[in-house]
This record gives sequence, structure tokens and C-alpha cells, in this order.
Amino acid sequence: MKRALLSTLLLFFLGTASSQSAPSPMGVPPTPNATPDPQIGPQPGPATLPGTREQMKKMQRELNIARQKQLKDDSTRLLQLATDLKDSVDKTNEHILSLDVVKKAEEIEKLAKHIKTNMRDEMR
Repeated sequence: MKRALLSTLLLFFLGTASSQSAPSPMGVPPTPNATPDPQIGPQPGPATLPGTREQMKKMQRELNIARQKQLKDDSTRLLQLATDLKDSVDKTNEHILSLDVVKKAEEIEKLAKHIKTNMRDEMR
């Protein structure tokens, strides 16, 4: 989720930066902040837009809040699955291993790996 959101944001910012610095015809380098329409005048680039840093910080805070919520939800789900697994194992005996127990163990493993990966990505 984090990677998808960050890559979307990166593509958005790269798209806006590349659209403003498109090469002009005949190999002549573009004039910075120049537009072909004299009525519009020069436009500020992405680095000079007011509020850009504040918007980025706000987006990062929102991403962190969403990541933390997802981590809490996943951890709660992991605890519930582990409790269900223990209850299922307590109901079996040494000669019977339920397919349900194996499926729950695999689901726990998958969720634990997902949580671990997300925590690692958050640290980077």
C-alpha cells in the first residue's frame, strides 16, 4: 500500500515537472519559466510554488497515520487468528490434525510476513 501510494505521488510530481520542462522544437533549450502566450506570463516551477513543502509534510503525516492504523488493524487480526488457532489445536488430539488448523497457521504466517514487510518499508 505504501509503495503504491508513494510511486503514484512520485509519478505525479515527475509528470508535472516533465510537462513544464518539455524540450522546445529544433533542439533549442527552453527558457526557464517562459511561456509562449504573453498574456499568461511566466509560471512558477514546482520548487517555487507556495505551500509545496507544507503540502508534502501534510501528506507524509496522513500517510503515517494511515500506516499506523493499518498496522494496528493487522496486529489485531493477527492476535485473533492466533487465538483461534490455539482454540482449534486445543480441540484436537495427538492423532488428529485438522485441515482448519493448517489453514489458520498458513494465514497467520502470511499476515505476519505482511506486517513485517510493511514495518520494514516504513523504516526506510
